[in-house]
Amino acid sequence: MELNFVVYGSWKIRHNEPMQLDDKQLALFPLRIIPEERESILLKTDSSVDFQSGIVFDGPGEESEHSADMDPDWFLTHIPLAVLVRQENVIRVTHLTLRVEEGFIQLVRNPGNERVPDMKSLGEHIYNLYEQSHLYLSNHECYYIKANETTELEQKFHFGRHLSYWRAHQEIFEAFDRGEFPGYTLKLGDEYQSWSFDNYLYELKPDAQEDRGYISAIHYCKRKNQWNDPLYMFKKKIYSEDTLERWEKNYENQWIDQDVQMLLEDYFGYSTEPLPPWRRTRSDIGVESANGNIFMVNIDDCRVLGESGATPWAKLQQCEIEYMSTRGIPDEEKVYADFHRLTALVEQFFILKGWQPQSTYYSKLTFLKDYVNQSSKGAPA
Repeated sequence: MELNFVVYGSWKIRHNEPMQLDDKQLALFPLRIIPEERESILLKTDSSVDFQSGIVFDGPGEESEHSADMDPDWFLTHIPLAVLVRQENVIRVTHLTLRVEEGFIQLVRNPGNERVPDMKSLGEHIYNLYEQSHLYLSNHECYYIKANETTELEQKFHFGRHLSYWRAHQEIFEAFDRGEFPGYTLKLGDEYQSWSFDNYLYELKPDAQEDRGYISAIHYCKRKNQWNDPLYMFKKKIYSEDTLERWEKNYENQWIDQDVQMLLEDYFGYSTEPLPPWRRTRSDIGVESANGNIFMVNIDDCRVLGESGATPWAKLQQCEIEYMSTRGIPDEEKVYADFHRLTALVEQFFILKGWQPQSTYYSKLTFLKDYVNQSSKGAPA
């Protein structure tokens, strides 16, 4: 029979602090929901963990164990440390704590897989695991790695009718929050982002390099010293047609105090054709798969600057699903499997909502070129 527990212990065990005997006490609480085999686990402490049936081990070398009857103050200095799986005489620590939030515990797979000799040595064993993996477990932002760094993997959907982009985002977010997309959870601490920024996009002219695509300046930056600093992000996309995968690279924190087109051409070494400036308003939902792959599901509402709502081809509304990175070392096969499964689940959600989704790779470059063509004709396609 297999038993699963969340192990609580002193914060000193996680951070390898010197400990007194009382600090070595552990409490094991059964999991009501047995976690799947996955790279990361998100547990809701108010529903996943059975705090009424816990067992306390008073310290290494102690033979006795007793039912948990923990003073609430005990939980002020004791935190979830690990998921323990016990099957007959085999004891393994399968996951270690990455983050502790109010009501949530996020754990990731234990980098090692050695057996725990016995329950009396469990505290020392977990202490050593945190010592060995302290960088990975306490600096998680350092360990988001993207498979194929310059490859954008992105699926888009158009809708058969106009939607309120904000309400559409809310409904998708609520569905993820309710657990309606099995195997995917909201990315803890980065569940939602909202953006609105202007874009200046220039199509590449044919040249000896034979590169196709565009370069652009986006009025967006994370590192301004002052609100009005003219800092932008440059983007370079190389592709010959709208497809699932495109070459892409971003160049952040770029200072623009001269003609944008001239500066971009000088920076990248291309000759370009300007397209109309446009504004992108978007709401992003951060999603993490059971394998630790991070995706962004966003609803875009884009429009050409200076255009009124009376010009239908001056506006673009899309859902985009994009692979962003992986917690730890990416497994490319799992990245693509998770991506395609997520896009299928989201498409089915759209169908059930009656939004009439159309799968597409329609790019912003194509949107702007179509706008120019249709404006010259004075009628939509």
